[in-house]
Amino acid sequence: MQAKKINPSQMSQIIAEQLNLNPESVFVFSSDVAANSWAEWCVKNPDESGVSAIATDQFIAWDNFKEKHLSVKQEGFHAVPSILRKIFVHNLLVEHKKNVLENNPLFKSIVPTDKELAKNSVAFTDWLAKNLPALDFWYKCNSINDEEDSDYELLYKRYSQFLQENKMFEQSWITPDFLAEDKSFVIFWPNIFEDYAEYKNILDNAPQITQFTMTSEIEDSKPEGFFFADSRTELRKMALYVRDLHSQGIAWDQIALHVLDLDQIRPYVERELNLYCVPFITRAGVPFEKLRGVFTTHMHGDHTFGLLSLCSVCSWHYTGCDFDVFLTEDRGIAALKELILAMDNVFHEDRIRLRKTEPGVIFSDENITVTAIPTAHCLPRPSFAYMIEGEGKRIFFERMFQTALGEDDAKRLAGIPNLAPGDFRTVRQSL
Repeated sequence: MQAKKINPSQMSQIIAEQLNLNPESVFVFSSDVAANSWAEWCVKNPDESGVSAIATDQFIAWDNFKEKHLSVKQEGFHAVPSILRKIFVHNLLVEHKKNVLENNPLFKSIVPTDKELAKNSVAFTDWLAKNLPALDFWYKCNSINDEEDSDYELLYKRYSQFLQENKMFEQSWITPDFLAEDKSFVIFWPNIFEDYAEYKNILDNAPQITQFTMTSEIEDSKPEGFFFADSRTELRKMALYVRDLHSQGIAWDQIALHVLDLDQIRPYVERELNLYCVPFITRAGVPFEKLRGVFTTHMHGDHTFGLLSLCSVCSWHYTGCDFDVFLTEDRGIAALKELILAMDNVFHEDRIRLRKTEPGVIFSDENITVTAIPTAHCLPRPSFAYMIEGEGKRIFFERMFQTALGEDDAKRLAGIPNLAPGDFRTVRQSL
């Protein structure tokens, strides 16, 4: 393995050079967001990247790299993502906090057992989650001598049970094989991956891998901070600062804002950006438990592949989920249900209801009403458009694959009052 230090501003140059040397190079990032952003940059900037198209599996997140290229040969199981480690520990600490109030703490030593201090038990989530990958080695090499050992033994056994029940494996508990597949791999910023050290010895001996870390000047530098007397001033200065960046030649889509407590402050941020004519798209993480309905237009894979993962994780993990999934064909409903059962051996149909789309109003709650309207997209198989109504507004979602309306379409739509036809982008931004 080759290891190099670079300034983050050199990333685009390195990606372009690597693609020129080996068009099939695989680039590994800390998250899907980073991977997708750089993949999009390559396609949008062919003069700089040297390519106008790339394979989707060339820009991947670290967790995907581990599952695909670090094989542990455990049939029927998949690698546990780092976020699920945290979710497991968080739920365990919530259980501990509840038990403390009942004078029966789950742990005796590694987290507080005092009733007042135990209220903040979840603050230990990140720390304990980082210890999980090392527990198997610890368990095999240690005897149980005190309460701390007993706590770690309990944590190990509960985590092992969690993995088994959900058909997952902890990567560091099994010695993996690196499947190079005659490709070259470029890993950016491995030092920020929580579990990179567990695989370092294997990857160090792989000549196909080049890893890039930040130069010491970047690591030692401190970001500039701004302080404001009130949030109103902060929001105005933020919008003006973004406009100033754009006036310096930075494209709008190369500027990102990270906003804490977005649920609370989102309307004010968006109002300020609109006032100063700053174009934006909001990426807001919404809790699974808030999902109420999923509407598919037809059964083609590019519209339905994500349903399997969504329904599975909401069935076995996010137990507070309660929503309807509308599919256009009975056989699609049967196939999705069978796949979920094959993966998880259980499917909570009382909370995640698979329904067949029929013409007319198919969904209505206190916020919106959704009406399904048949289309001719994939005859003789059924497909649907959707009219979404709420708060005195109405939008029609039809034929996102079409760039212009025909004469007949225009006449038909003109007969519908207060209608705003739009493609997928329009609907996404409106909602």
